[in-house]
Amino acid sequence: MSNRNILQALQSAGGAGGATLDVDDVFSTFLYDGNTNSNTIANGLDLDGEGGLVWIKNRDSNQNNWLLSEDLGSNHPLSSNFNKGTSGNVSSYFGSSPLYTFNNNGFTTAAMSQLQTTNNKYVSWSFRKAKNFFDIVTYTGNGQTNRQISHNLGSVPGFMLVKRTDGNKDWAVYHRARGGTEYGTLNSTEVFYDNNTWWQDTAPTSTNFTVGNSSFTNGNGQTYVAYIWAHHDQNGTFGPNSNQDIIHCGSYDGNGSTTGPFININTGFEPQWLLIKSNSESGSWFLFDVMRGIKTEGKDAIQYAESAYADEVGYQVVDLHSNGFQLKYSGSNLNGSGGSYIYVAIKRGPLAVPDDATKVFHVNTRTIDNSKISTAFPADMSIQAATTFNGQDRFIEDRVRGFQTTQNSSSNNALLSTNTTGAENAGTVPTVFNVYNNSYSEGGQNASLGAVTWLWRRARGYFDIVAYSGTGGARNITHNLGVAPEMMWIKQRGQAEDWMVYSSALGNNQIQRLNSTVAAYQDSHFNNTTPTSTVFSVGTGNQTNGSGRTYIAYLFSTVSGVSKVGSYTGNGSSGRVIDCGFSSGARFVLIKGTSASGYNWCVWDTARGIVSGNDPKLTLDSSSSQQTGYDFIDPSSSGFSVTAQADVNNSGVTYIFYAIA
Repeated sequence: MSNRNILQALQSAGGAGGATLDVDDVFSTFLYDGNTNSNTIANGLDLDGEGGLVWIKNRDSNQNNWLLSEDLGSNHPLSSNFNKGTSGNVSSYFGSSPLYTFNNNGFTTAAMSQLQTTNNKYVSWSFRKAKNFFDIVTYTGNGQTNRQISHNLGSVPGFMLVKRTDGNKDWAVYHRARGGTEYGTLNSTEVFYDNNTWWQDTAPTSTNFTVGNSSFTNGNGQTYVAYIWAHHDQNGTFGPNSNQDIIHCGSYDGNGSTTGPFININTGFEPQWLLIKSNSESGSWFLFDVMRGIKTEGKDAIQYAESAYADEVGYQVVDLHSNGFQLKYSGSNLNGSGGSYIYVAIKRGPLAVPDDATKVFHVNTRTIDNSKISTAFPADMSIQAATTFNGQDRFIEDRVRGFQTTQNSSSNNALLSTNTTGAENAGTVPTVFNVYNNSYSEGGQNASLGAVTWLWRRARGYFDIVAYSGTGGARNITHNLGVAPEMMWIKQRGQAEDWMVYSSALGNNQIQRLNSTVAAYQDSHFNNTTPTSTVFSVGTGNQTNGSGRTYIAYLFSTVSGVSKVGSYTGNGSSGRVIDCGFSSGARFVLIKGTSASGYNWCVWDTARGIVSGNDPKLTLDSSSSQQTGYDFIDPSSSGFSVTAQADVNNSGVTYIFYAIA
C-alpha cells in the first residue's frame, strides 16, 4: 500500500471515542479583533455538544487571562493570573449577564471589555473535550486524604490544573515530569514544591487522579474544577493520525546557550502550541503559538499565564522543527545552564489529507493596499505579484519564517523574492501583513495598478514548509508532508543564492532554478537521493546546505482531486488536455519548460482568468507585468488544456507543472 493510501485509510478509520480525530477537531488557536457587539468565533470546534475550555487573552493591553468553560456556567469565568474564585471574578470584573455561550462551531462572547475591547487584538486557545486529549471534572471537596477523583480522559494525564471555584485559592498544577509528589501554582512564578497533601504523593491513572486534604485541591465542602490534558509517547499503540499522538508533556535541561537544547518530541511532531515553565528557579509560565508567531530565526510572540501583560515581541526564544523544538534563548527562566524545565506541546494540524482544494488554497486579486482577503483557512504561505506594474518583485512569505501578525509591529516580515537571488528581507517590504484565521490583509507597492495573491495552507500529502540550518555535509532533512514530495523549492535565507528546485519528473540529480529561465542541469544539491515520505536529502553546496547557513524549503505533492504535480512533453498542437484528475478544472496552473533554456515559470489562475481565449500570464522568475493578448491555456474539467504557444507546448520540450483544483 502506498504512503498516500495508508494516510487515507487511517483517516477513514475514525469511530467512537475519537480514535482518529484530527487535531483541528479538538484544539484551536484563533485570533480576532474586539468590537462593540457580541462576537462569535467560528473556530470549527463543537464546544456545545462535546464541551471544553476556552482561554482568552488581550494581546494589545494588560488585561487578565480568562478561562471559560460551561461546566462552571456561562457567568463563571476563572483567570490564570490570580487566585479568585468565579464569584470574585464576576464581582470585580463583570456584571450579572451571561458572558459567553459555547456553539457547535466555536463560541460567542458578550460585549464586555474584559473579553473583547474595541480595536484590541485577542487570542483564544480552545480545548475540546475528547478521549486521550482533554477532559474537565468538577467536584466538591471532602477534606479527606487519599481521595480518588474519576475522570474520562481515557489515558494517563500528563498535565492538570485544579482550581477552587467558590473561593480564593492558588491554581494547583500537576505535571508528569514532576510527579505526584510535587505541585506548582499557575498564577505565580514559583517553582514546584514537594507536598503530599496536594496529590497525596500519587500519580494519576487512566481512570482517576488522587488528592490529599489540602484546601487547594480538596477542602471540605469547597468546589473545584480540574482541567486535564493527556500525554502520549511514541511507544504507544496508536497510529500517526490518532489524537493519542497530538499532545506531549515533557521536560528538558537547559544549557545556557543561544544554541539551546533540541527537544525531540517522542512522537516526532512539530508543535503549534507550547507552554514552558522553569522548575529550577522562579519564572513565568511562557505561552507560544504559531498563529501569533513562533518565528524560525526570528522574534517570537510571548504570553504569560500568570500575568496580565500584553503580547511581548522582542526576543528569539524558540524555533520549531518537524520533530520538535529548539531553545534559542539563553536566559535562566527558559534555558539556564543546568536548569530544569517542563513543557506541554500540541501538534500542528491538520492531520488529514485535504479533500477540498478551497480549504487549502486561495487566490485573490486586488487594487487596494491593506485590503482584507477572506479565506476559508489560516494561510501558511503567500506569494504576491503585481499584475500591471513592471519592476515589483514576487514576494513570498510564510508562517514558519514569520508573518507580521500585528499592524503596529516594528519587526520586518521574513520576505523573499522568487525572481531574485536576494537574501531574506531583500526588496521593498509590504506596508502591512496581518494574518488571521480566516482573513489576510496585505499591502504592497502599486496595488492600485493591480496585484494578485496566492495563499496556501500546510496539510498532509499536499504542502509542507521546512526551515533548517546547513551543516556542509550531505544529510537528510525531516519533513511532515507524509508522502514523498514531488516538487521542492529551497532558498538560502541569509545570503544571495539561487532558488533550487527539485522535480520528481526530472530525477534526483537534476536541478531547476526558480529565479531563472535556464534549462534543468545535473548537480548534486539534492545528494542524488530521491526524497521519501519522511525526509529529503541535501548535498554539500551552499545553495541547499552551506555550513552555518539557514534555509527554507517548500514541499508540494499530488492529492487526488485537489492538486497535481506532473510533467508532459510538448507536441506543438492546440487543445491538448493535461489530465489532473480534477472534476471542475484548475484554479491555479504553474508551467516551466525544462529541457531547454529560455522558458519562464509561468502562472495562470481563475481570478485573473483561465478562459477559452486570451489568458493573462505572470512569471515567478521575473518582475515583469502580466502578459496579455495570447491564448496559452484553456479550461478543462479534468485539469487544463494547452495551446500551441511555446511557453506551454513546444514540440519535443519537456514541461513540468503544478496545478490546484
